[in-house]
Amino acid sequence: MYLFILIILIAELIIATAIICQIIKIDKWAISTNNLIEGLKPDIESNLDTLKKNVKKLVDNVKSISVFLEVQRKKVFFSIIQNILVALLIITLKGKRKKYLSGMQLVFALKDFWNS
Repeated sequence: MYLFILIILIAELIIATAIICQIIKIDKWAISTNNLIEGLKPDIESNLDTLKKNVKKLVDNVKSISVFLEVQRKKVFFSIIQNILVALLIITLKGKRKKYLSGMQLVFALKDFWNS
């Protein structure tokens, strides 16, 4: 009976020793990894700061491009409307009557004023 208990105790000691050895190996690995990361920390922080600045520049560029495109869209839209109105007025005023001539001159003057 005592021999059986002794064998179980020795087996438990062997298992406990193996587990403790594995814990020590993992602890040494964790310490070496931590030291490596601590050594690279300034480089990582500077690279993250650079990445943050570059992303901010990209966002600013995209915003400025979208504003530019919006302004251009409005310009084209108003130009098309303006040209359609002028064409309609020219078609309407197209005739041999002299009183419409001053109206056409007014339309062209307004168009030139609008463009400037």
